[in-house]
Amino acid sequence: MDQRERLNRQLVGLFNRLLQQEERALAPLAKDLSLREIHCIEQICAASGMSTMGELAERLGITLGTLTVSVNRLEFKGYVRRRRDARDRRIVRLLPTDKALAADRLHQAFHKGMVDDISRHLSEEELERLLEMLGSIEAYFQRRAGKQEQEHGC
Repeated sequence: MDQRERLNRQLVGLFNRLLQQEERALAPLAKDLSLREIHCIEQICAASGMSTMGELAERLGITLGTLTVSVNRLEFKGYVRRRRDARDRRIVRLLPTDKALAADRLHQAFHKGMVDDISRHLSEEELERLLEMLGSIEAYFQRRAGKQEQEHGC
């Protein structure tokens, strides 16, 4: 097996294992949430009620239509409330409920534990090199996203 094939297998395996572990870690509290919904909640909590639907869709890298479906589900499940902006009634802000805040705390704890455990086994130099390599991988995905937007006229 050549290096490129090994790299592909490692990236795919890493991505799949990360998602599996994330789902398992969140299952006790958030049985009714998909990972997409959890990541939506994460962004809503981070914005502290200041995010509009358009801003949130952009941060998540999804369309406004896809976000609307997710927010409708989250609202029905009791994780999100919509609030009209006091100054401009056309603007809808998204507010996390206590249930969303609890799910987000569990999600953040999962990520903190993962990062703490991984970094504990690396020297400062190794950690810096890992960050550089991950930055290169992230840059690839950002370039791909930009190309796809250009191809689809977004």
